Formats: sequence, structure tokens, C-alpha cells
Amino acid sequence: MNEQTTNNITRILELSVEILKTVRSLKERRSAYEGEPLFDFSEVCQL
Repeated sequence: MNEQTTNNITRILELSVEILKTVRSLKERRSAYEGEPLFDFSEVCQL
């Protein structure tokens, strides 16, 4: 592999890690108010 390819792969991996961190953060605080879920899956389906 040449240096440019290695740099591109490194950048892709860095972006992937950033995306993963963001998704985990959103997953932890989604649909919650003061730690309590606003709706669970079945309530959303009913609405």
C-alpha cells in the first residue's frame, strides 16, 4: 500500500470511531427525560 492509501484508511477508521461514539451517545439518551423513557417501543407502535 502506498502512503496515500494508508492515510485514507486511517481517516476512514477515525471517522468510523467518531460515528460509533455519536451513535452510542444518542442510544444512551434517546427518548428519555430525567432518566425515564418517554415511550417504550409498544407505546410508539400504538400511537
